[in-house]
Amino acid sequence: MEPVNGQIESNVVWHNGSVVSLKYFFTAFYNDGTYFNQHPDDTSILLPEEERVGKSSFSDVDKSKLVGFGLTSEKSTVIVDLITGRFHVNGLEFQVGRDVPTDLGSRQLIFDREHEHDINKVSLEEVDHRVRYRLGWQATSLDGQRTVVKELFLY
Repeated sequence: MEPVNGQIESNVVWHNGSVVSLKYFFTAFYNDGTYFNQHPDDTSILLPEEERVGKSSFSDVDKSKLVGFGLTSEKSTVIVDLITGRFHVNGLEFQVGRDVPTDLGSRQLIFDREHEHDINKVSLEEVDHRVRYRLGWQATSLDGQRTVVKELFLY
């Protein structure tokens, strides 16, 4: 899986109208060799218009065909391969943790963004805003006795 380079926008318009800076944009890689890039406005483009309110581009990802998922910024690319369970950071491949069991079912994507806001206690104005990204996978052993989670956090 190679990152699909496109224009990286430094800001997107959030659904409540305020501008939120996103450092990483995603690419979803599918089992038929196609891919889906996050819309620059981080809004759904596939849902019917009346269902798009508050829906991000992630709602357009076809999770049934997903074999990989990548985050790309102006400086770096991080990809999780859901077939092998390995991660790729700027072309370097590695495994998170040492002992990954071989008796696992299919790997499911872990991806979310957490927004942290610092608010001035007197003026109640926002003084800082950070976005933390979580990327990884989870799978349950074939006997159903344990779940394995491998993830990275990006800031």
